[in-house]
Amino acid sequence: MTKTTLLVATIIVVLAITLTTGTVAMGQAAPENRHDPNCIRDSYRHLQNASAVQQGNSALKLSVDTCGNIPRFADSFINGQIVFGYAWLDTSSRILTGVVAAIHPTFDDSNQNPHAWHTHAVSLSPGGNSDFCIAGLGTSQGGLSLHGDVMQLNMAENQSDISADNIDLAASFVVVRDETCAGTGLGVDVLSSVPVQ
Repeated sequence: MTKTTLLVATIIVVLAITLTTGTVAMGQAAPENRHDPNCIRDSYRHLQNASAVQQGNSALKLSVDTCGNIPRFADSFINGQIVFGYAWLDTSSRILTGVVAAIHPTFDDSNQNPHAWHTHAVSLSPGGNSDFCIAGLGTSQGGLSLHGDVMQLNMAENQSDISADNIDLAASFVVVRDETCAGTGLGVDVLSSVPVQ
């Protein structure tokens, strides 16, 4: 048997083992496909699930799980938007209130990581040409962490003006120009949403 034939035979055996046992070469586990069947392949814009948990008397722990790895820095899709982000919202009244984790590398509106992921308190009113209008935007400070397709946000409740018990919806979104949005001229288009657990 020549060296080339031996090498090809070894590669075929490794591939066969990988396909039948779910492991890859070097003993690493193959990535688990734990995504919802409705997931758009490798899309961090599509949400699978979300949570909001009260920690003690004054802290929130929020998370979203997406269908693809969330970029730490702006990619071509994000660079093509005014703002991209994830929102955790209280939808119990006509004006929605909540917290967003947003990224918009083309302008500064925060001292907390202005060109990468950072947080804001937000209020949204019914939209005209967009799903919602930005009615108010506040500052907030929260600790963000990214782990593949999961984003977690920890923050003091007084930075969000909302409690975990009131958050019932999470969404991925983009900000768009909307001249029907009085005051800001900015609207929100929802890309994907899920109920908060």
